[in-house]
Amino acid sequence: MWNMSWKNKRKIKVIYILRWSKLLSTYIFSMVSALSTVVLMSLYGYPSFNSWAKFYGKVYNPGTDFDYRHTVFYNNLARIYEHNTNHVGSWSMSINKFADLTAKEFYEAYVLGGYGDSVNSTASFKESTMCGVNDEEVDWVERGYVTPVKNVRGRAWSVVAAGAIESMWAIRYGRLFNLSNTDFSGCTSADCAFEYASMNGVRGDNGSVLAYTKGFVKVPFSSLEDAVVRRPVAVGLYVDPLSFQFYSGGVLECVSRGVNYAALVVGYEADYFRLKNSWGTEWGMDGYFLVQRDCAMVASYPFV
Repeated sequence: MWNMSWKNKRKIKVIYILRWSKLLSTYIFSMVSALSTVVLMSLYGYPSFNSWAKFYGKVYNPGTDFDYRHTVFYNNLARIYEHNTNHVGSWSMSINKFADLTAKEFYEAYVLGGYGDSVNSTASFKESTMCGVNDEEVDWVERGYVTPVKNVRGRAWSVVAAGAIESMWAIRYGRLFNLSNTDFSGCTSADCAFEYASMNGVRGDNGSVLAYTKGFVKVPFSSLEDAVVRRPVAVGLYVDPLSFQFYSGGVLECVSRGVNYAALVVGYEADYFRLKNSWGTEWGMDGYFLVQRDCAMVASYPFV
């Protein structure tokens, strides 16, 4: 009995040692892997989690919240690094203020509800009036008819509607000013906001109503270039959260999955449209992004 007990004890001890050795080796491997990732990221100019959090004024509760965001941050860094080193396309990613959000969290906070429901237009787009006016490139920002990029969370369509009205008012009356995107009561799309503005107007930064519309026009995608020659145009398009979250420059490829977001087309060149976003100038190309010219979009603009 004693001999049997001794053998069992020795067996248990061996199993115990093996288990702890496995756990220790796994821990060491994970630590080395994490350290290697951090070193690799630093070599490529990526910030540490702590320096990034300090730069953006992020504060987390000690423990679970901090650990979770720390993990999300480095997962995102790995995704950015992998894209920039392996992606065949012509656009790049970089670290930004969204680096502590998962793709799902980012989508729900910044993309979801960005376009909304369309409504019937009050006028028809007449292609015949636009014939022969196409330019090789158009830039309404450079011409001075686009307000600075706003920094807004959610309701992208409202910012786009206000931006389109701002530009149309400036082109028509020579006065460019910021309009509020918090009006448009009862609306869920830019088209609805254009209609709202025809009856109620849109307030400026001082709280006073500064601009009205006379309705809006829907633009066939085949005529988008013609429309942009004359004014910035509100569009709905599909954006891939995995690409859009850390987009920093270059021309995005088309993704044909319907429409989930709104932006303002402010110009074009031979291969792309240039669009104004509403997440501040630290995102994208100073707050703007580029998409291929053949990407399907639904378009409209107000008339004043």
